[in-house]
Amino acid sequence: MEMQPLPGSGGFSQQYPVAVSSGMPRPTYLRPLQQPLFDTETMPVAGRTELTFFQRALSQTMAFAATVKSAAETNLNQSGALAQPQQFLIAGFTVEVESAVSKADWDLLYTTSVFTFTFSGNRTYLSIPTSQVPQGVVPTGFAATTVGATTIASVANGTGLVNNIYKMTVGKNALQIMPTENFGARLNWPNGAPNVAVATRMRCFIRGLLFNSI
Repeated sequence: MEMQPLPGSGGFSQQYPVAVSSGMPRPTYLRPLQQPLFDTETMPVAGRTELTFFQRALSQTMAFAATVKSAAETNLNQSGALAQPQQFLIAGFTVEVESAVSKADWDLLYTTSVFTFTFSGNRTYLSIPTSQVPQGVVPTGFAATTVGATTIASVANGTGLVNNIYKMTVGKNALQIMPTENFGARLNWPNGAPNVAVATRMRCFIRGLLFNSI
């Protein structure tokens, strides 16, 4: 499978040209879209030492919840890989924690875990504390209560901007995921499972350009 080089620096096009995939029985024309890959899993109250992402596609059930994944939970049509003829250029990552979580649970989930991205034969391309991976766009605003002497905390990792991502390139080039090439992400809690007060959704985004057939 080979995709013809695209104009522009860093492996990203500047004018959204049409790319050509030569790995099909006949050339397939692909259009690059500003569309991230994303997936959602739930940390149960009992806690788990690992959550894996991009391993359960649409219409499959979450690992630790009875939720069947819809378009609100993932946009992956095939577990652990892109379906033919899709391709993806990786710009970076964001990790999102459900906004209704308490400050105590947020600390457990976000500051005691490690984010790992694997690619191309389960090779580790990135492994860093999750606190270094921004949330991107997150809910901000106000909170109100009618109960006296109530403490309210609002927390987010990084400024809520679309371009607030953990940037990921190799040299000056973006990593390229080809069709059927294995990839995945996971969150690990090496010091023990976080015992959160309520089951909490966590979502992982791979930001970049998705090449889809025209």
